[in-house]
Amino acid sequence: MTTKKVDQGADAPKARPKARRPKAKSAGPKTVSRFQQIKHAELAGDSTDNSPVLGGVVGGLAATEAASGSRVQRLSPTELIPHPFNDTERSEVGDSERWKDLLRNVETNGVQVPALAVTRAAFIAARPAFSGDLPDGSHVLVYGHRRRAAALAVGSPTMPVVVDDAVLENDGDIDQMALENLGREDLRPLAEAELYARYAEVLGLTQKAIAERLGVDQGTVSRKLSLLLLTPDSAVALESGDLSATAAASIAGALPYGPPRRWQRSHQSEQTTSDREDDQNRAVELVLHGGVSPTRAAERVSSERRSRTEAVDRGIRLVADPAATLGGDAMEVNDPDFVGDTVGTIDELTGALIVWGRRPAEPPARQTPEPMTDEDDAPASQDTTPQGTTDKDVPHEPDDVQAGAEHEPEDIDTPEAISDDLTS
Repeated sequence: MTTKKVDQGADAPKARPKARRPKAKSAGPKTVSRFQQIKHAELAGDSTDNSPVLGGVVGGLAATEAASGSRVQRLSPTELIPHPFNDTERSEVGDSERWKDLLRNVETNGVQVPALAVTRAAFIAARPAFSGDLPDGSHVLVYGHRRRAAALAVGSPTMPVVVDDAVLENDGDIDQMALENLGREDLRPLAEAELYARYAEVLGLTQKAIAERLGVDQGTVSRKLSLLLLTPDSAVALESGDLSATAAASIAGALPYGPPRRWQRSHQSEQTTSDREDDQNRAVELVLHGGVSPTRAAERVSSERRSRTEAVDRGIRLVADPAATLGGDAMEVNDPDFVGDTVGTIDELTGALIVWGRRPAEPPARQTPEPMTDEDDAPASQDTTPQGTTDKDVPHEPDDVQAGAEHEPEDIDTPEAISDDLTS
């Protein structure tokens, strides 16, 4: 049987092209290569370190550097300059259990896992803007700041350091610091935010480019960057653990505070004002103590700010209790043309402005007259009878006189009329 080929014409539906899965974005050549090697290198790092504090990702990075042919030297910790982008707070010796474990291990065994550094001359050549800010020292650390601090604290004369100036190519020192820090479980949210901010403010990358370079979700980058727009009080609540990073990012995104940052999609003129600082702190209080969601708290505070501005523009005084100010006649006023004494309050749930006025006095009730009867409609007759007399005592006119007052006099036959009748 022969099958005929049917010409479907130009109007025939065309076959839909097969959907293609988008290709994964590149995270940068140096970063990708180090991520690919890290799984194998972690084991090498753990095997050379007697403390679990210094193993894992940190040890893997050091082993990767050593395997790439970089020189491992023993340098005095006093010759190592902290990197300008380092989180100084994290590198300060504290009294936490992690710090105590690290200090005991370094005091007993010395620093086992090498740090990563570049020569001072190479660093200045790559980043001349920092040449005047560097303290004395022969090398600049890329990572290993906690190990350096521990070595200084226990008095270790030297520590192992991988020296690799090639790390500075293509801003690789920032990549190395990011990779080392992102692998830590104890990384502070604000420190992670600063890490992403360096890519935007030092390298000029967009949030999308940062996410692609580090192989993380763009939403994560955006939320973390928002944390850098927290007020000092809000940041304390975040660092103490009272406020979650998710809630803090939501509030800071809606009510940003501080100088405009390069990575912000839009700047708000009021974000540098004390009013904005108060609003953000108020929103955090609503979340922590009012049981309000972060989004709802930001909306509530923003609404209250608008209401207060409206009250000032309309000359309405805000009070806590309108009844105490206006008396028991206070009532809610919805008429903008209301004339009389008014005050305002802020709705606790929505933050909206509520205007109150004094209830106007009611006019006195009108008295309704009693219905009139037929007798009331008739005119009252005037009684001229003297008091103490009866009808019989009053003299009356004769009937014919009375009748004459009411009728015309009748015709009377005169002699002339009679004579006329006789002669007719």
